[in-house]
Amino acid sequence: MAYQAVNTGTSEDYGDGDTLRAGATKINANFVELYTALGTGTALTSGISADASVVTLTAPVIAEIDSGSTITLDATTDIILDAGGDDIFFKADGTTFGSANNNSGNLIIKSGTTTALTFSGANVTAAGTVASGAITSSGLVTAGSLNLGDDSVSTLKSGTYTPSWAASTGDAPAIGNGSLTGRYTQIGNLCHALIKVYFGSSSTYGNGGVLRFGLPFTAATISGMAHVGSGSYIIDDTGTGTTGGTVELGSGLAYVTLNCNPAGTVGTSLATNAVPHTWANGDSLTIDCTFEV
Repeated sequence: MAYQAVNTGTSEDYGDGDTLRAGATKINANFVELYTALGTGTALTSGISADASVVTLTAPVIAEIDSGSTITLDATTDIILDAGGDDIFFKADGTTFGSANNNSGNLIIKSGTTTALTFSGANVTAAGTVASGAITSSGLVTAGSLNLGDDSVSTLKSGTYTPSWAASTGDAPAIGNGSLTGRYTQIGNLCHALIKVYFGSSSTYGNGGVLRFGLPFTAATISGMAHVGSGSYIIDDTGTGTTGGTVELGSGLAYVTLNCNPAGTVGTSLATNAVPHTWANGDSLTIDCTFEV
């Protein structure tokens, strides 16, 4: 129903306005329309109240708010968006450009309709590429793959391990009350390993087999290449001082051996229980090598 105005006539008591009954009927009709739109027809239930310049809406049901200009939401405390359908959409001129979605109490942020960020508690997973300036981390950064310039690095890790110690034949050596420790750093398919051995009074060294010191990972098997890494060793012999040489690191093997040939030569003289000297309590060995995995 359109608004009905009471005709008050052209002047007082001129007699050309609405009668009292006609005017009251229009007033009643106007109020009935308001009470029906904002309540039950006989009582206001819309939750709208007004005091001076403040209009309060109590739990209103609003399907859409349209404005020809900017709409500002300014609260002295919090602004709460409570969507029973789990999704809050962001649109520009009717087109969705993003949304915030509830996934079992965790937040998913979408760009357009594509998932961009998935939160799980304090953790976040980016579905695409993250471009940024400098990144500062207070803890360990773990990545499934890193792109460093022109190269992609799928593995970046470091740690400690306990190297194995064996012999090619005969009795196996045993570290006894000595110590055998290792460290490694792996970047992509390149691994650097550091092995430290301290021989004790109960250490045994086998009975003639070539001594083998375990790597943290098996070396790569590369067709046509007998060796896939390089390295060196230093022996601190408590009886005669220090000596050193190169290591043998074969394709597809999980251990290194010590090359005990004279400097600058390659041969078959590899370390055993008696080569390059007779090992004894107090001796130490350091192996440093880099190889492909």
